[in-house]
Amino acid sequence: MRITKLLLPIVIVFCTSALATPPPAGPGDDELYRRGSAAIDAKNWNEAIDAFRAMAAKGGPNGDRAWYWLAYAQKRAGRPGDALASLGQLEQNYPDSKWTDDAEALEIEVRQSLGQQVAPESLDDDELKVLAITSLMHSDPERAMTLLEKVLVSPKSSEEVKEQSLFVLSQSSSPRARPLLESAARGKMGTDVQISALEMLGVSRRKENRALLLEVMQKTTDPKVKEAAMDGLMVSGDHESLFAIAKSNPDPDVRSDAAELLGAMKATNELDQLFKSEKNGDVRESIIDGMFVAGNVEWIATLAKSDADPKMRASAIEMLGPVGSRKTGDLLIQLWKSVTTRDEKEAVLDALFVQGNAKALIGLAKSEPDRKLRREIVERIAMLKDPEAQVYMMQFLED
Repeated sequence: MRITKLLLPIVIVFCTSALATPPPAGPGDDELYRRGSAAIDAKNWNEAIDAFRAMAAKGGPNGDRAWYWLAYAQKRAGRPGDALASLGQLEQNYPDSKWTDDAEALEIEVRQSLGQQVAPESLDDDELKVLAITSLMHSDPERAMTLLEKVLVSPKSSEEVKEQSLFVLSQSSSPRARPLLESAARGKMGTDVQISALEMLGVSRRKENRALLLEVMQKTTDPKVKEAAMDGLMVSGDHESLFAIAKSNPDPDVRSDAAELLGAMKATNELDQLFKSEKNGDVRESIIDGMFVAGNVEWIATLAKSDADPKMRASAIEMLGPVGSRKTGDLLIQLWKSVTTRDEKEAVLDALFVQGNAKALIGLAKSEPDRKLRREIVERIAMLKDPEAQVYMMQFLED
């Protein structure tokens, strides 16, 4: 059974910026780097400038990062002209430096602080282009919108850059921003952009976004787009729409996905209603999965003991294993004594094995009269690294 991702990252660093924290000093770094790094951490910009200027003057293989951090400290100290000069030294003396990308981003920030607009079209690096467009939003939002749209539809733009562009759109108050975001969410800029846009819509939790997510989910035939739209509904907190999908969508896979997402939202009342009305076995198992994610152990335990369907009882029993032996170890022993089907017996053994419950398995092995079942128990004990299990296996081999 396919398990959907249940939680989306809510906090993402969307906008590219210059590196702002020096990497920790290593054993090969000299005292100047250590002193400069400590000064930046303490926001003592003048001391950092002195340390990194001295380090840069020494040259050598680490001179490039010295020039970078010197420029960074100069910018923070309110000396943008000096910062640009230091970045120029980095470019001149270390043209192939691994610090080039960070230096270019820092240069954009410095020039923007001076009121100098960097033309996004002149930049080769897409991430730097988005950074420049973000700044352009304040001075020329119409031009920024046009450039963002070009980044989104360009096959050369990376997925990360497109996500950054969508984030900029979602934060913009420009009248063109919302239509562009809706266009992306409806798939007019490609599937990859559509999926990112749907996830972005969920983060904002606006009512109109929920309506758009539901509309896209209902109209699309692409499973990945459906999944992204439902993920967006989950992130937006729209359990009502997910409940309706889980209850009435004709596709059992979609109902299963919706049930699992309801579990991530801890919508246990809705899941209980769904389980009582759902006829499809796979979907019912997904509802059990959702209850497990929601942490409703009591509901799962009741199901394991009393559901009319032995397959559902077995599925519920398996879910009792990861809960831990302290909470469900005794219950699993009781179930072993009361269950009658082979599937349920194996589910109990699997649950005890997942718990690493050597004591319980050894007790069952000693008391089980059925040779086949006893063999299955011993096989699980043999895979445990518990000292008690190892002692039992030695005794078992000696008998």
